[in-house]
Amino acid sequence: MIAATPGQVLGGRYRLERLLGAGTVALVYEARDEQLERQVAVKILRPEWAQDPLTAAAFEREAQAGAGLHHPHLAQIYDAGTADGAPYIVMERVPGAPLDSDRRLAPAQAVDLGAQIAGALAFVHDHGLLHCDIKPANLLVDPAGQVKLVNFGVACPVDDVDDAEAPPAAPDREAMGTTLQLPAAHASPGMLPYLAPERLVGGPPSAAADVYSLGAILYTVLAGRPPFPGTTADAIAGAQRAGAPPALRDLNPAVPPALEAAVARAVAVDPAQRFATARDMEAALEAVRAQSRAHTAAVAAPPPVTFAPSDVTVATPVPPNAEKTVANAVPPSSTPQPAAPPNAAATAPAPYSPVLTPERPLAPPTGAKRVPRWIPPVAAVALLLALLVAGLALGGRGQPPTQAAAPAPATAPAEPPAPQFMGLTLDEARAAAQQDGWTLVEAPAVYNNSVRAGLILAQQPDAGTSLPPGAPITVTASLGAQPAAATAPPAVNNNPTPAPPAAGGNGNSNGDKDKGGGNDKGKGDDKGKGNDKKK
Repeated sequence: MIAATPGQVLGGRYRLERLLGAGTVALVYEARDEQLERQVAVKILRPEWAQDPLTAAAFEREAQAGAGLHHPHLAQIYDAGTADGAPYIVMERVPGAPLDSDRRLAPAQAVDLGAQIAGALAFVHDHGLLHCDIKPANLLVDPAGQVKLVNFGVACPVDDVDDAEAPPAAPDREAMGTTLQLPAAHASPGMLPYLAPERLVGGPPSAAADVYSLGAILYTVLAGRPPFPGTTADAIAGAQRAGAPPALRDLNPAVPPALEAAVARAVAVDPAQRFATARDMEAALEAVRAQSRAHTAAVAAPPPVTFAPSDVTVATPVPPNAEKTVANAVPPSSTPQPAAPPNAAATAPAPYSPVLTPERPLAPPTGAKRVPRWIPPVAAVALLLALLVAGLALGGRGQPPTQAAAPAPATAPAEPPAPQFMGLTLDEARAAAQQDGWTLVEAPAVYNNSVRAGLILAQQPDAGTSLPPGAPITVTASLGAQPAAATAPPAVNNNPTPAPPAAGGNGNSNGDKDKGGGNDKGKGDDKGKGNDKKK
């Protein structure tokens, strides 16, 4: 007997193309079904095992058992036969790759994978079979995330293990052939981390052992390591005897508590503490998935937030030459306004009318002299009158007075409106008055609790009143809020004892300038020392 090679044709129709994988007892090739023109997977028993009648019989029974199973997450078995004394099985070619146990999965991905395989295992168990070889290499994942369980090479009927009262210390060849089981010592290295504790010590297969294998796979892809690490069966068995594996959330905090509990139950060392059936494990994973979907929906769709028209105010830009008052200006709302009820006029508040201060031209640079706005029209009128007078004088020399042309009546220039000084500081008002040619008259400042100290709170005449060019405008500045107690009178220059400083002062009189006559030249240099510096 020779080993199968690429290019070989089995059964007159299956042409081997390339090796897909190698297991303990069989090799798997990708092949072309030349009769049906489709790609298939062909599993061929290794030559050293094909000569054993018990193993060959078990291989044939795998084909018979798998051919009767039709499930979305199980690879379909199409055909079986023997070529050159080597049995082979023709299976569905699953478009995908084996699960990569070295790559962590997100909790949602792990739950989806586990639920699919748990459903396939439950279907297998319901048909009286055990898979007994659940490992990442036997889980093929396609690009869409769909998983299919393959390789029933060590599958066994449940009836073959129901009567086993105790795990045999050293399973003999006959028992191994009957149950299609391999001792743990002969298990592939890829299978050891996922074997149930009872299987590692030679115990019989069971549905609980399949549940443990799936739980160990989920633990590995979530934590990044197997629940009981080790490279040999003895090392892994020793770790299992030491107790439960580390808590899954200690290794991956992103795992939900419900998923952690489900996986911990599946990998319990004691079979009695695991899920009773794969169907129970599937239900637990589906519950975790439903809980995750509900949480995601609640987070992704928060309750809508509505704003009343009065909660949103949109500022309207003011044009440069806007009037000081915009009548009937209502701020736009971000929500459509409902129709007003019939009696809305009696209950609706008055429309909001903001008072806007017109923009004032920038002051000229320091040192620059600007011609007041009233001078050009006055100069034009004066020049016109001078020309008329000169014309009358020249015309009167050669014509009778009755024939002299009557001068055209002069049109008085329009009086400009008074500017808005309210809200400006005195320095700003002085600069504006000087720039526009007004005469600014400063009235004594007064206390006011509403206007900040230094700002103009009143003017006479009001802004907008028509006034002759250069007319005086009286302004009153604010001293700020009324103090609690009146301040002490200023010290007399010739008094050797200075007046006590006001509350909160620092004892230095550096404030108001004395504009009087005396020997103190108005410099206010009385610094609280009682010395009047005379010059």
